[in-house]
Amino acid sequence: MSRATSLIAALLLAACGSSEPPGTASPAEPVPIPAVFDRIAADPTAPGLLTVTSQDYDFGRITVHDEVSGGSYESDVHGIAWYPQNPGGRLPVLVWLHGRHTTCQTVIGELPLLVVGDDDCPSGLLLFEAVPSYRGYDAAAELLATQGYVVLSIDLNDVNDNDNSAPTDRGALARAELALEHLDRFRAIDVAGGNGFDALQGHLDFSRVGLMGHSRGGIGILKAAQENAKRPTATRHGIRALFGLAPDTSGLNIGAAAYEVEPEVAWGTLIGYCDGDASDFFGSYYFDRNRARADLAAPRYQIIAMGANHNYYNTEWAGSDDWALTDTSGSDTHCNGGERDAVADQQAQLQYFLASWFRWFVGGESVYAGYWQGREAVPDAVCVSARADCAGRFHYSRWPLPSERLAVLSHAADSDPARNGLGGSVTMQNLTATICTPDDGGDNPPSGGHGCPADPTFSRVPQLALAWIGAASLRAEFPPQDLRGYRRLALRLGLDAAEGANPPDGQDFTLSLIDRAGRRASLMAADWSDALFVPPGQPYAEGGSQRTLLHGIYLPLAAFTGIDRGAVVAVQLEFKARPVGQLQLTDLQFER
Repeated sequence: MSRATSLIAALLLAACGSSEPPGTASPAEPVPIPAVFDRIAADPTAPGLLTVTSQDYDFGRITVHDEVSGGSYESDVHGIAWYPQNPGGRLPVLVWLHGRHTTCQTVIGELPLLVVGDDDCPSGLLLFEAVPSYRGYDAAAELLATQGYVVLSIDLNDVNDNDNSAPTDRGALARAELALEHLDRFRAIDVAGGNGFDALQGHLDFSRVGLMGHSRGGIGILKAAQENAKRPTATRHGIRALFGLAPDTSGLNIGAAAYEVEPEVAWGTLIGYCDGDASDFFGSYYFDRNRARADLAAPRYQIIAMGANHNYYNTEWAGSDDWALTDTSGSDTHCNGGERDAVADQQAQLQYFLASWFRWFVGGESVYAGYWQGREAVPDAVCVSARADCAGRFHYSRWPLPSERLAVLSHAADSDPARNGLGGSVTMQNLTATICTPDDGGDNPPSGGHGCPADPTFSRVPQLALAWIGAASLRAEFPPQDLRGYRRLALRLGLDAAEGANPPDGQDFTLSLIDRAGRRASLMAADWSDALFVPPGQPYAEGGSQRTLLHGIYLPLAAFTGIDRGAVVAVQLEFKARPVGQLQLTDLQFER
């Protein structure tokens, strides 16, 4: 991350935690004062030592259901399993759900047939085939299998043939039922073998399960975790982590409760800034909606990949550039320019993020904890095209557990901007300040994102909108706080892209901590983050990519030197590095 890429590591290593198990905090410890992200995250993209095999399987058909219509239809229980040939011990189990795509195509040129479904694909004719969307993640699945995981990528074409026939829940419940059915079938294989999987008998660990959902598969994995939690303990699977890959809903019609992540399940989302299909960034809504619940027992994450589109994460879809289909004029200055990622780049992203995520949150392999704890930068292997600033292309936000945070500024729609979360005052100089809340779109997420000065704003939480001309400041004062058990100062913010709102090269400002004796320690925000950029591209309302999201900014408390961190009484933001500015922020807090 800018100077951030050449300045954090040992410091954030100390400032943000060590290799504790997911969801727990480590004790305070003395730390050195060095640089941001001079430590690179362990690279899980090299194949492991295990020899693997894959096997297509078909367990017949089951009846699946629609929560809105009350109707039902049949679906194949079909997929591919990747697994080590000689498993050894018990292996974690991963289930991957692809999204909604064409289900039947001609073999020649893979031309889609939009008028027939998977079940109606002409059989026995050489020119037609079902689109194998479930095979679009083979490289990442094979990689994880070499590293000791069983990966089931399941065929959801039958759901895709039925999930848009109104009234419908867009296939959410059907996808969940199929995900759990595949897990149930393999649990039976673990007990008795059979179906060609005798090698897996006695080797599957259903206390360590993870789900990935791409596009509309993203709502499927949320629903699967909810349905799993309703089961009797004896039939429940140990779902530890969900990963939403450019998740979408297209309007569920079943209420916002469908977006809830079970509190003990880790949730992460990877969203491409140049997504032309799920361009409403609804994965960001999943992140925000699930971050602040009091019973949260596992962290939440949001990652924005600045050059990625929707389809290139699935090799079976990669022949169709969803951004180009959206921006037919080719006028967007960012997503139709040199900042776009190639298919090879997005496949590298897929392998890094899925492997490191599941190996940490499901497998408990602490060597891969560093990136997810905000201590380490992504390895260059994530950027096959050898970008100059690979780490700066991925904007990271992490939401910790309630016991790991001390909120200073955290807003609700009816908050008083003059008070902070620690019971003290907030004073502002030369600032125009309002609390705004973008609408969330309800069951129709593409309608959301409006209601704040930066329009659209796709981080749909109450936030403090600030504007200034000339030097300005915001100061939050509170009773003395002992921050010695905390590791970083965190906030989330985004800039307004409106003409004249911010300098084209982005923002910078000073963050200061003041102790009881009046001593002050200050850092410049841009030294620690690449997130202070003006959203690139043409205006969203004109079909461009430009929209505002709130990104995480993290400053190690160990870098605030010369003060008593056992008695901090104020945080101050000073806007004097740039002559003008307009930004939106929320969740300024101290984190363990």
